[in-house]
Amino acid sequence: MARLTFRGGVHPPRRKSETQNLPITELPLPDQLIWPLEVPPGTRFIPLVHKGDRVLAGQVVARTADGFPLHASAPGTITSIAPRPVPEGPEVRSLVIRVMEETGTPGAAGRPETHPEHGHESFLEKSPEELRHRVLEAGVAEPFGRAGFTAERLNPPADASPSVPAAAVHTVVVNAMESEPYLASDHRLLVERSAEIVLGLRLTMRMTGGRRGIIAVPSDNRGLLRSLRKAVRRLRSVSILYLDSKYPGHSEGPLLASLGLGTDSSGSRRYARTGVRVQSVTATLAVTDAVIRGLPQTRRVLTVAGNGIRNPRNLSVPLGAPVSACVSACGGYASDTVLLLHGGPMSGAALSSDAVPVTSRTTGLTVLDGRGFASLPETACIRCGRCADCCPAGLAPYRIEAFLLDGLENLARLEGVASCIRCGSCAYICPAGRSLVRMFPPVPAPGREAE
Repeated sequence: MARLTFRGGVHPPRRKSETQNLPITELPLPDQLIWPLEVPPGTRFIPLVHKGDRVLAGQVVARTADGFPLHASAPGTITSIAPRPVPEGPEVRSLVIRVMEETGTPGAAGRPETHPEHGHESFLEKSPEELRHRVLEAGVAEPFGRAGFTAERLNPPADASPSVPAAAVHTVVVNAMESEPYLASDHRLLVERSAEIVLGLRLTMRMTGGRRGIIAVPSDNRGLLRSLRKAVRRLRSVSILYLDSKYPGHSEGPLLASLGLGTDSSGSRRYARTGVRVQSVTATLAVTDAVIRGLPQTRRVLTVAGNGIRNPRNLSVPLGAPVSACVSACGGYASDTVLLLHGGPMSGAALSSDAVPVTSRTTGLTVLDGRGFASLPETACIRCGRCADCCPAGLAPYRIEAFLLDGLENLARLEGVASCIRCGSCAYICPAGRSLVRMFPPVPAPGREAE
């Protein structure tokens, strides 16, 4: 049997042996929460509350212009609506809340108390329109760009991208590849809430008309997911596929290439033509919570790990909690000098402060001991071609960098810079220590195409 993989990629040390075996624990509510009104980038929420207002857990506190909601992840009082720093970039307008004792519906902001195994088949008979309404009103949002459930993705406008032929969804893929080192939150969710994730996949198939469901997991997790295999055992339309665990197998383009459902890593144009919908484990579970329990998405599970943290953990965190609260729950920093990354060590962004909030896009926090880092100067490119060999998008990063350094943006575009998925594989493999990806233009905001 052929190995399910994609071209290029690298094999950094996975370092998941400890975090994969750590059960998910709930982070206690901190004293203060911060809810950014412009995250994900390109999104703009309009606040429905004012300074001094009291809010309940699960209450809608803001909406976008087209009605997509933002829910409170805890009860409390709005203390300010002002710019605050966020992991994704500069300060954005945010709601700041002083947390108070729970006075709303019990469990609205926390982890559900029950785990559906059987008896929910009736929800699969509801109309796709009703299911979509429940999901959208629950504010289900994805941690990374184009994989998100939004009003546009679930109900594409009739005049959207006339040059891109519309395709009916035939396959829904749950992306559980999690190829970043250290991070294991998706794995723990598959272990602890497998039946609910499978149900969320089936509900998504009902919403989109998909006839086939796939749960894509790394091949080295094959023996660790007995509960997941049990949950799909009698389902003909849902299967588990074990893919090569190399990095960046979690990115949409390499994932679809591994499955034989697409070969282009450049964005949603190919995605639209193939009729495949990809979504995260978090979003799939949120679909179940929204449809079955009527719960909004107000928490997310993330991994806090690395040699710079005392006690690595997998935490269920209320959205808006400061990163510092997650660090404290893990015993604090193990060193006076640490490198704190929002995400994994391969593609995560360095944080200058742990006061920033956890957002719907926070997949994990990697804390590395800063004493082990030496600042090595970059040397000249030797044109060895290793970056081109490992690029999952089929680019030649050394050529693109040379064009950009010479100010030849048009040639860089012709070379395919817009197809870069910013995985960092080229920088990881470069013998000259060149941070190639830093030169490339930023990824377009969700829902926008690279020009």
